[in-house]
Amino acid sequence: MIYSMELRQHYELPWQTKCRELKWERGPMMEKYPDFSVFEFPPGPVHDMWIYGTVNMSAGREIELHLFSQIKEEPIAEILTVISYYHREESSLSVGHTVNFGRSWLARVSLYLWLNFIALFGRSNTGRV
Repeated sequence: MIYSMELRQHYELPWQTKCRELKWERGPMMEKYPDFSVFEFPPGPVHDMWIYGTVNMSAGREIELHLFSQIKEEPIAEILTVISYYHREESSLSVGHTVNFGRSWLARVSLYLWLNFIALFGRSNTGRV
């Protein structure tokens, strides 16, 4: 819970907008990892896109994903949940890894996926995936 609150602040400060928490209830993620969620940030004063960020993707290793979208799309929470489940259960993801979803992301929007190594008390290293 403390990590979630610190992460929310870590996201909200630079993006200068408040988020809402999303949970994708289908599949095993919420049953196995109830602390996992996705924050959704609307466009704000420093960005003109919707931002989705994972919360507790890595169970203490402080690795989170951000996904940027030109339009609001709650199914992005599903994509981030599935990736996070894969990361926890199958294979740890890192900079340079790719994930095949088995279907197209979203047909009408361009999306960018960033793997963000969160350092809550200092720097943040990012790499494009």
